[in-house]
Amino acid sequence: MAQTQIIKPLGFVLQQAGLISPEQVRIALRTQNQLPERKIGEILAIKGWIKPETAYFFAEKWPKILLKSQKLPIGQYFKAAALLNETQIDNILQKQQKTGQKFGAIAVVEGFISQQTLDFFLEQLELAKLLKQENFNFSITNNPRDYIPYIKDYLLRNKNCEPTTLLKLYRQIWHQGEVLASGSNEEIELINSGLIVRKGNKIKIAQSVYKSVLNLNWIEQELVRLQPYGQIRLKLFGLESKASLPYKVLTEVNYWTSKQPFLTQKLYQLIKERESFIPKGKETVIIEELVQNHIIENWQQQIAGSHLQEISDRILNNQHCSPVALLKLYKKVWQQREVSVNNSPEQNELIQIGLLKQEQGKVTVANRIYQTVFNQGWIESQLALLNPSPTNNSAITIVPKTQSAKTKRDYSKISLAFLSLLVLGSLCLFGFNILAKNREAKMFEQANNLLQKQEYQKALAIYNQVLKTNGNYYQAWTNRGYALAGLKQYDKMLQSCVSATVIQPQADYAWNCQGEALHNLKQYQQSLVAFDKAIAINPKEAIFLINKSDSLNKLQQEQAALDTINQAIEILENSQESVENSQIAGNLKVAFYYKGQTLLRQQQYQEALQAYQQALQYDPNYLPAQWGKGIALKKLKRYSEATSEFNQILQRLDLSATQRATTWFYLGLNLCDAMNLSEAIEAFQTAIELQPNYEAAQTAQARCQAKLN
Repeated sequence: MAQTQIIKPLGFVLQQAGLISPEQVRIALRTQNQLPERKIGEILAIKGWIKPETAYFFAEKWPKILLKSQKLPIGQYFKAAALLNETQIDNILQKQQKTGQKFGAIAVVEGFISQQTLDFFLEQLELAKLLKQENFNFSITNNPRDYIPYIKDYLLRNKNCEPTTLLKLYRQIWHQGEVLASGSNEEIELINSGLIVRKGNKIKIAQSVYKSVLNLNWIEQELVRLQPYGQIRLKLFGLESKASLPYKVLTEVNYWTSKQPFLTQKLYQLIKERESFIPKGKETVIIEELVQNHIIENWQQQIAGSHLQEISDRILNNQHCSPVALLKLYKKVWQQREVSVNNSPEQNELIQIGLLKQEQGKVTVANRIYQTVFNQGWIESQLALLNPSPTNNSAITIVPKTQSAKTKRDYSKISLAFLSLLVLGSLCLFGFNILAKNREAKMFEQANNLLQKQEYQKALAIYNQVLKTNGNYYQAWTNRGYALAGLKQYDKMLQSCVSATVIQPQADYAWNCQGEALHNLKQYQQSLVAFDKAIAINPKEAIFLINKSDSLNKLQQEQAALDTINQAIEILENSQESVENSQIAGNLKVAFYYKGQTLLRQQQYQEALQAYQQALQYDPNYLPAQWGKGIALKKLKRYSEATSEFNQILQRLDLSATQRATTWFYLGLNLCDAMNLSEAIEAFQTAIELQPNYEAAQTAQARCQAKLN
């Protein structure tokens, strides 16, 4: 029986053989877009990642070798692929005669090849042998249509990514024609499959025949097959008649409920009762509106109110664990998004209640609805009620969405540690005063939740309503100031925070708010006065010291800044003995990051590197410290280590386009200093593609090009 042998992409084959990394494939593909006359193997060889003979072997010889009936000793294949030379082969043969070990095993022990490379050769040769025994007659093809069975198998049996995520990304590309490249693992796998290609900074389907055969209907069918209960749900709730793409509706429902039975059923019920048809492309927006309007907002009175209230009651009235301990653990999971399984009584109780779930050794919030309803404002308010603070501040922690620490001075550049804490997700703002009127408290909490979501204008409007009712509500004046900061209205921010201190001169966070406003207005000397007043009221609040150090740096008082940040670190480290580590780890990583920045300005590069490394001990994924570490290594002329650091950052899937562009920019600077000029120019080009108006990258690329010329 005749059987076609599919020619797999060279980059994929070399990855399978353990000879190159996904990042190297990504760079080579990007270079190929700029130099279309170059083959991928040539580019990999030019960059020194493989030998030219290796590229030629796998591109031209290897497919034909697999067709041959008679196989050679494996050492001959390694030699033909330029993976072993004559001397190495002789050395291995001599040891083989003495020990009786297999040729490949000795090659691995000696470090000539990797175990992955050996396994690749053995598996491929054995597979070809088995197929020959079954009388499969192979022919080689480059017809795109013949390639489709291989693409399907590659996607649906993928071991590097969840097949459903590959299909969803392909569906997005299928709909839009082309999308901006992100460098995600899913994108790499789709490129490796041959289904999509990268052109410049965009990815698109490689062949029109793929879009025709692997069409939307095929995508949806495979998603249903991979999620077998979808078809039952469609019929049960009559969703096939409610939407153009009913399976896309299922996907959006699962995004919010993570298949929690009660919530999923209620959301399907809302869709069923909805009169309007859900058109193609509107699934995400419409489902989100249903969730927000009919489940989350005023959730106690909504369709899932009894279910959500039951969860709340089971935590607050728990008979097995301390409610305060349960809330503190949930707060930790909520802030960090996931924690390791430790089988503590509190962790097991929250899993039993259903608020948390356990998957692959990690514990996370069970679904997005729970995460939104039982948010940090809710956590802090319940903690305040269960364990009211003896102070009069009634502080509440608000956690806005993460922002880039590169945007450091105009509220996309929020100032000082306020910005850094946004990056951490642990910004301290005043919460509702439990002694205030219920209506004011509820409105204040609502405003805080809006501030958390960065809906600054809406938050401001509600703070204004609160202050019309009670003009002495100094906490509202303080948080109103932060809402104005989000709108970049720093003069009004200052006025609002001044009002808070007039009402309550001992309001330490209001003085801190003043300091941040003055810093954003570039009145650094005055900001120091405000920070000093906050510190005088509460000398143990490290955040105030971190803020002060940043203003000192702006005034070029670097030694004073260093002394101040060291004082903040000392307070935080001493607090570890009496306060739960998770409460201060975020502050410590920010403090060490600022220390690194100060030392970098003083050209104390080794000490700066140590500070960044200490920050990363508290959060290995803290992006500002990762950047700082790479820059410090560059300053120390440890270029290869700096390159590894920036390449490691680029492996992250959670980077925004701006963060990715910034990382490529830093990588380019490092490569240019290391005189790897061609690679540096490519890195700058990638940064510019991701952020077209990136003037610093354009200038650096021109300078590096001048060096090359």
